[in-house]
Amino acid sequence: MYSEGKVVCIGEYDIVFPFKAVNLEVEAVSSGQEALEAVRKFKDAGYALILVQEDFLEAIQPVLDETIESPLPAIISIPGSESTRGQALLRLREVIKKAVGMDIFAEK
Repeated sequence: MYSEGKVVCIGEYDIVFPFKAVNLEVEAVSSGQEALEAVRKFKDAGYALILVQEDFLEAIQPVLDETIESPLPAIISIPGSESTRGQALLRLREVIKKAVGMDIFAEK
């Protein structure tokens, strides 16, 4: 179902365009709805890795919820043009907590 090596980067044009330099497919979007539609399109097309600009993580939450138990596609956030909002770390924290059964980021 998933094709080895199929990677796409989804986000605002200025953020995703540089990924073309390393031969990744890019999909420029300007709204959360466009990002959600793009993620669904590439998920259904069998992409193994989907990089999404952090600013759109909230909009694509339905797909994140659908894929949280699956190893593929891996949906990873990348920073946007502004400073990070911490959503990527929160998502990673939840995934790791499910995998190892404890919160390894918890402060003592």
